[in-house]
Amino acid sequence: MPSPKIIEPQTAHEHVQQDDSLLVCAYDDREKCGDVPIPEAITRSELEQKADQLDRVRELIFYCN
Repeated sequence: MPSPKIIEPQTAHEHVQQDDSLLVCAYDDREKCGDVPIPEAITRSELEQKADQLDRVRELIFYCN
């Protein structure tokens, strides 16, 4: 498994827009994800619920705000 790396917000946005990556809020629920949620993002608990359905080669980008 590759090591995690830090990427710039613009790079994360480009990857999500190209549908290469899945944006995941590091918190469990929507309230903890902040007052300004990112529309494309899912919560960590949603990621866990969908884990069996996800493409295993798709990049996951975690963020917290």
